[in-house]
Amino acid sequence: MGRVYVRVRIYNTADLAHGKEVELLVDSGSIHTVVPSEVLEELKIKPIGEMDVKVFGGGTVRRKYGIAVVGYENKFRGITVVFGEDKDTPVMGVPLLEQLGYVVDPISRKLIPIEGKEI
Repeated sequence: MGRVYVRVRIYNTADLAHGKEVELLVDSGSIHTVVPSEVLEELKIKPIGEMDVKVFGGGTVRRKYGIAVVGYENKFRGITVVFGEDKDTPVMGVPLLEQLGYVVDPISRKLIPIEGKEI
Protein backbone atom coordinates (compact mmCIF):
# COMPACT_ATOMS: atom_id res chain seq x y z
CA MET A 1 0.00 0.00 0.00
CA GLY A 2 1.28 3.47 -0.86
CA ARG A 3 1.40 6.40 1.49
CA VAL A 4 -1.81 8.21 2.32
CA TYR A 5 -1.78 11.87 3.34
CA VAL A 6 -4.68 14.00 4.57
CA ARG A 7 -5.08 17.69 5.25
CA VAL A 8 -6.64 18.43 8.63
CA ARG A 9 -7.17 21.52 10.77
CA ILE A 10 -5.74 21.68 14.27
CA TYR A 11 -7.46 23.80 16.93
CA ASN A 12 -6.83 24.80 20.51
CA THR A 13 -9.65 23.35 22.64
CA ALA A 14 -10.26 26.88 23.98
CA ASP A 15 -10.48 28.53 20.52
CA LEU A 16 -12.33 26.64 17.80
CA ALA A 17 -12.61 29.78 15.67
CA HIS A 18 -8.94 29.76 14.65
CA GLY A 19 -7.27 26.64 13.31
CA LYS A 20 -4.18 25.78 11.32
CA GLU A 21 -4.14 23.40 8.37
CA VAL A 22 -1.51 20.65 8.34
CA GLU A 23 -0.82 17.60 6.22
CA LEU A 24 -0.51 14.30 8.08
CA LEU A 25 0.67 10.89 6.97
CA VAL A 26 -2.01 8.33 7.87
CA ASP A 27 -0.13 5.60 9.73
CA SER A 28 -2.19 2.50 10.42
CA GLY A 29 0.57 1.29 12.75
CA SER A 30 0.76 4.38 14.97
CA ILE A 31 -1.12 4.92 18.20
CA HIS A 32 -0.12 8.61 18.28
CA THR A 33 -1.02 11.67 16.26
CA VAL A 34 2.07 13.82 15.76
CA VAL A 35 1.79 17.53 14.88
CA PRO A 36 4.73 19.89 14.37
CA SER A 37 5.52 21.75 17.60
CA GLU A 38 5.53 25.13 15.86
CA VAL A 39 1.89 24.60 14.78
CA LEU A 40 0.80 23.66 18.30
CA GLU A 41 2.74 26.55 19.83
CA GLU A 42 1.27 29.02 17.31
CA LEU A 43 -2.21 27.86 18.41
CA LYS A 44 -1.16 28.28 22.07
CA ILE A 45 -1.62 24.58 22.81
CA LYS A 46 0.37 23.81 25.93
CA PRO A 47 2.12 20.52 26.70
CA ILE A 48 0.61 18.67 29.65
CA GLY A 49 3.33 16.05 29.98
CA GLU A 50 6.00 13.96 28.30
CA MET A 51 6.00 10.38 27.08
CA ASP A 52 8.16 7.88 25.24
CA VAL A 53 7.15 7.47 21.58
CA LYS A 54 8.27 4.71 19.23
CA VAL A 55 9.53 6.09 15.93
CA PHE A 56 10.08 4.72 12.43
CA GLY A 57 13.02 2.35 12.59
CA GLY A 58 12.11 1.01 16.03
CA GLY A 59 13.78 3.57 18.29
CA THR A 60 12.17 5.44 21.15
CA VAL A 61 12.24 9.20 21.78
CA ARG A 62 10.82 11.37 24.55
CA ARG A 63 8.25 13.94 23.38
CA LYS A 64 5.87 16.45 24.92
CA TYR A 65 2.15 15.93 24.42
CA GLY A 66 -1.03 17.98 24.81
CA ILE A 67 -4.69 18.04 23.88
CA ALA A 68 -6.02 19.52 20.62
CA VAL A 69 -9.11 19.38 18.45
CA VAL A 70 -8.60 17.96 14.96
CA GLY A 71 -11.05 18.72 12.15
CA TYR A 72 -11.46 16.62 9.01
CA GLU A 73 -14.39 16.64 6.57
CA ASN A 74 -16.64 18.59 8.97
CA LYS A 75 -15.95 16.20 11.85
CA PHE A 76 -14.10 17.39 14.94
CA ARG A 77 -12.50 15.30 17.66
CA GLY A 78 -10.46 16.11 20.75
CA ILE A 79 -7.32 13.99 20.93
CA THR A 80 -3.91 13.72 22.52
CA VAL A 81 -1.26 15.10 20.15
CA VAL A 82 2.50 14.66 20.29
CA PHE A 83 4.62 17.79 19.84
CA GLY A 84 6.66 16.78 16.79
CA GLU A 85 10.23 18.00 16.46
CA ASP A 86 12.12 18.95 13.29
CA LYS A 87 12.81 15.45 11.96
CA ASP A 88 9.53 13.89 13.15
CA THR A 89 6.99 12.95 10.49
CA PRO A 90 3.55 14.53 11.09
CA VAL A 91 1.24 11.53 11.53
CA MET A 92 -2.45 10.71 11.99
CA GLY A 93 -2.55 7.67 14.25
CA VAL A 94 -5.19 4.95 14.44
CA PRO A 95 -7.12 6.35 17.45
CA LEU A 96 -7.90 9.59 15.59
CA LEU A 97 -8.67 7.72 12.37
CA GLU A 98 -11.15 5.50 14.21
CA GLN A 99 -12.69 8.34 16.23
CA LEU A 100 -13.40 10.16 12.98
CA GLY A 101 -14.99 6.97 11.56
CA TYR A 102 -12.63 6.33 8.63
CA VAL A 103 -10.45 3.57 7.22
CA VAL A 104 -7.76 3.74 4.58
CA ASP A 105 -8.71 2.54 1.09
CA PRO A 106 -5.43 1.09 -0.24
CA ILE A 107 -6.58 1.30 -3.86
CA SER A 108 -7.64 4.95 -4.00
CA ARG A 109 -5.21 5.99 -1.24
CA LYS A 110 -7.98 7.96 0.41
CA LEU A 111 -9.88 7.79 3.65
CA ILE A 112 -13.35 6.32 3.33
CA PRO A 113 -16.07 6.68 5.95
CA ILE A 114 -17.44 3.68 7.76
CA GLU A 115 -21.05 4.50 8.51
CA GLY A 116 -21.99 4.05 12.14
CA LYS A 117 -18.38 3.54 13.25
CA GLU A 118 -17.37 7.04 14.32
CA ILE A 119 -17.07 7.75 18.02
